[in-house]
Amino acid sequence: MGNVIQNIIDDKQLIKNQLGNSASSFPATKFFGDYILTKAIITKIHSIDYSQTESLVLGNNNIGILGQNKLDDDGNIITSVFAIVLWNNVYNEYFMTTEYIDTTNSTGTIDTTNKIYTLEPGEILSSEIVAKIRSNINNVKMSIDGTNVEDLKIEVSNDNGQTWHEVQNNITYVFQQSTPDDELKYRVTNIGSNTITITSPLVVSINNS
Repeated sequence: MGNVIQNIIDDKQLIKNQLGNSASSFPATKFFGDYILTKAIITKIHSIDYSQTESLVLGNNNIGILGQNKLDDDGNIITSVFAIVLWNNVYNEYFMTTEYIDTTNSTGTIDTTNKIYTLEPGEILSSEIVAKIRSNINNVKMSIDGTNVEDLKIEVSNDNGQTWHEVQNNITYVFQQSTPDDELKYRVTNIGSNTITITSPLVVSINNS
């Protein structure tokens, strides 16, 4: 990773040297590489189930028929998340997309322009799986900033939402039982009477030593 970042920095300096630093020398090009959010790096690994009879495998005479639909249009090619590996064991929710937000069970409002999430009384922010590291998740710390966040009920689950544990903001919670192939989710609920605004990033840290 260090070599990649250094190469970007070297390329950026080379571009600046070639173009000059005046405002008229392609400012959009000079912007390249200014911001690198290393803590936002997430590796999501998918597995694919080719056992369905109508799936397409190139070069296979038995299941090499394209058919009438786009690939996966009828659900015959099944993908699932094998692992979600976090940079430095930290997940940052910047509220730029809903990629890791459970939009079915979340009732609050995301503002991707201002990168905030708003919860009216009784509303919920529920996540999709934000960590799946193929090993034990022993502890977790939720760090949430914003207005009226003291009125949040914060819960975490390391078994894909089957069991929920209430935790305190900015305090590490140790799971009493943890099993391999853990899948971490979080859920926060506005249990107060005022509007809560969560600012980015909402930080989830796992396996703190």
